[in-house]
Amino acid sequence: MYAADQAGIKVIAPYVEAQDEKGNWKRVVEDMGFPAGLARTMVADLTGKLPMGTRRIRIVTNLKIYWDAIRIDQTGDSREARVQEVPLANASSRFLVTRKRFG
Repeated sequence: MYAADQAGIKVIAPYVEAQDEKGNWKRVVEDMGFPAGLARTMVADLTGKLPMGTRRIRIVTNLKIYWDAIRIDQTGDSREARVQEVPLANASSRFLVTRKRFG
């Protein structure tokens, strides 16, 4: 990012496009954010944003970003969640000392 700025290159944040039934690409997520580096998970919520008949989506940017995997969750919206308090079974406030052993 610093080198791009120094070179006067305008960075385009990653955004998501979807291809409609006619083959035209439509931007559906303006800015999905930047990956934080290392092994990180990013989420782009596409709920209600894809045109009818969408078969393909793509992430667009002018940066050199490598995506290891892309997963799409198509599970239904589950509103049947409940919060239940669970009593504490055991706890300890002892100080923990760890030592590295070599050899």
